[in-house]
Amino acid sequence: MEAIEQLYARAQSRVPALTVEVIELIRERVASYGTVAVSEQVRHTEGQLRGMVTGLAAGRGPGPRELEAARDLGRQRAHDGVPLDALIGAYQVGFQRLWAQIQQLADESGDQQLQLDLLGRVDGVWSWMQAITAAAAQGHSETTRVLEEVDIRSTHRFVQALSQGAVEREAVERTAASLGYDLTGRFQVVCWSISGWSEQQVRRWHERDREPRRALQHLHVADVGQVMVAVLQGVDPAALVARVRRVGAEVRAGVGLSRPGVQGAVDSYRDAVLCLAHADPRREVVPFERWWLPVSLSGQAPRLRQVLEPGLRAAADNPHLLQTVTAFADAGSSLSTTAAALHVHVNTVRYRLGRWRTLTGWDPMTWDGLCRTLLVDWSRDG
Repeated sequence: MEAIEQLYARAQSRVPALTVEVIELIRERVASYGTVAVSEQVRHTEGQLRGMVTGLAAGRGPGPRELEAARDLGRQRAHDGVPLDALIGAYQVGFQRLWAQIQQLADESGDQQLQLDLLGRVDGVWSWMQAITAAAAQGHSETTRVLEEVDIRSTHRFVQALSQGAVEREAVERTAASLGYDLTGRFQVVCWSISGWSEQQVRRWHERDREPRRALQHLHVADVGQVMVAVLQGVDPAALVARVRRVGAEVRAGVGLSRPGVQGAVDSYRDAVLCLAHADPRREVVPFERWWLPVSLSGQAPRLRQVLEPGLRAAADNPHLLQTVTAFADAGSSLSTTAAALHVHVNTVRYRLGRWRTLTGWDPMTWDGLCRTLLVDWSRDG
């Protein structure tokens, strides 16, 4: 038997031990492989390493069966949620470690001619790796596209079911489960307007939206007309809004309350939709948790108009007085903090609050007077 054949035979005998080493390296360097069962990874990795040694020994590249096996593995890793770059990275770890093992065996032999012959086969190694990873990437990409299409359709059904509320309770539960949500966990809905977005911005969002499935679990987004609707679980809404800002500089968003269970998802959807209607350049992001009272009463504006009429009339003629009262509320009823925010003297703040009380009959130092004034502020925005 020639020296090179003996070398590859020794390499084949080392494959089981090498497989364990490669898997440890992959799991150490590629975090997303934590979702893959070790036993399943052992089977695939050992088969790939043996196939490569056999092919290199014969001086050939991967055959149809080996390429199809790589495509199948790519499909499986897409189902496992392993990103394409992680899949390619795992292949590189395995191939590099195998070639290092073969070189080590050649060095240990002390046969300089064998070592020179091995150097001439380096191109075959990289050609093998290129062909195998290309096949795996093809299978992964095909499956990813299918999964994304299914995910998009399911997300649209989910959002539609949320909008129907109790009428579609079973549909909400069924679709939420298919999307990977915990039905007993907390749900939070964020929606934002894309009416001012260009086609390029919408496309950029959808390109970015692939990453949150890894970086922001669980997050699914559907575009409904001129509004994007995101259903979050265990995700900080601020992280989502930050991503939206990177696509569209101006953001008008409504943030629902984090609520438990499927009914909570329905209610949070309603929160977010109501809040979005009140988002504007002054309050780009409207969280229900903070603005729950005016948002909840916004649909009652016609019925409340008579109650709010004194403030609406006074604000029309004296907008600076309304501004002072709202700043007073934001300042926690602190005269000095309000004065600093408005860049006026404390006595000016005191005078304006008194003037507002005279014109409206509402005392901004009381909850009732302050509440009425804030509702006027929101009514004027609406």
